[in-house]
Amino acid sequence: IVLTLALGIGAATALLAYLAVIVWPTIDAPAPQRVVWAYTGTRDEPRALSSYPEYLDLRRRRTPVRELIGFSNFAASVGHGPESAFAWGQLVSGEYFSFFGARPERGRLLQPGDDLPGAEPVAVVSDLFWRRVLGSDVGAIDHPLRLNGEMFTLVGVVPRDFQGQGRVTGLYVPISQSDRVTGLPRLTNRNLRWVRLTQ
Repeated sequence: IVLTLALGIGAATALLAYLAVIVWPTIDAPAPQRVVWAYTGTRDEPRALSSYPEYLDLRRRRTPVRELIGFSNFAASVGHGPESAFAWGQLVSGEYFSFFGARPERGRLLQPGDDLPGAEPVAVVSDLFWRRVLGSDVGAIDHPLRLNGEMFTLVGVVPRDFQGQGRVTGLYVPISQSDRVTGLPRLTNRNLRWVRLTQ
């Protein structure tokens, strides 16, 4: 099912964008039948990914879109003490885990306050990463992790059965920390489309 909504985004530039909403058939969420992919784009490419400013615009506007969450994948070199490992990670909005109804296995999960400008850089890891890379070390929680050379505090472990949007992921970081962890200046650039949306 595809629904296209005309939305004015960026009044200064009078940009006309489209939001294509597509039913997501399989997802780990409390009400999976109500969860959909969402894309912003143009007439010629209605299912394009979104820029981070567009994502913020949609969250601020009063539209049919509710509980809109954003996420994007990234690759990370993860350091813990003298050890390091490679992991696929996700940059996620602060409501990501509450959206999927997840509860922490250890510590806590990411929260909306972690995704605000100026928030301390924090991360959570999957249960598999915690066991295989961190050796199930409870003492690792509330201690630093190096992600691509940047320091983040590990605050929790995701439950073992958590699938989120279906991709195997070793760690999760607030999406507002994208520039810090990737080294790419994307948060203020409307021309870079890298954020996946769902509601």
